[in-house]
Amino acid sequence: MARTGESSSWTPSGPACLVRVARACLITVLCAALTACVACNRALSAETESSVGSTVTPLLSATKDPRCEECLQLHAAQRTAIALSGTPAPTATSFPEPGMSSTNDPLPELAQDQFGWAVRNHQPAIVLFWEPQCDVCEAMRSLLESMRDGFSRVLFLEIRVDQPSGADVARQAGVESVPAWFFLTDKGRGTLVSGRLSEEQLRLELERLLP
Repeated sequence: MARTGESSSWTPSGPACLVRVARACLITVLCAALTACVACNRALSAETESSVGSTVTPLLSATKDPRCEECLQLHAAQRTAIALSGTPAPTATSFPEPGMSSTNDPLPELAQDQFGWAVRNHQPAIVLFWEPQCDVCEAMRSLLESMRDGFSRVLFLEIRVDQPSGADVARQAGVESVPAWFFLTDKGRGTLVSGRLSEEQLRLELERLLP
């Protein structure tokens, strides 16, 4: 499991309010209960620290037993919801296709900039945070690619946390370990999931992004 680097502003050029939104990401832990793994009789705890004006720790940095598949699944189930944008959702039910924008805001070339573009343009998106030294990450990249054709209305992004710009985005999103997934809705709300996902789990998360 790899830690992300220090953070600086990741928001691409745009309205000043986006910079404030990016810096004020509010991470809300949904699963903080102690979860026991029956297979190995070990415990997984989602530790949080909350204080006014500070960020809460969203996820475990590692499973208790990396060899235990059940532990990995339990770890992946630890979920975090964060509010990325305070702007209202559009009333139209149609979504801009990846690479297109109803606000004449062209899709940036770099994945880390595309993340901010997706927030600004109410574009459903999935982001996989990964690094080359992670074998599980490579498996998840292959799984993600296999889903691309079935979800053409979702923007698919991969961001490397071992690069400074990618580490900045990962930290802003609350990522503490890889692989990590960020599912962004058209309403500017996201769900962060850490760890290995099955094909069924990933498909379910993607379906939740669409009306």
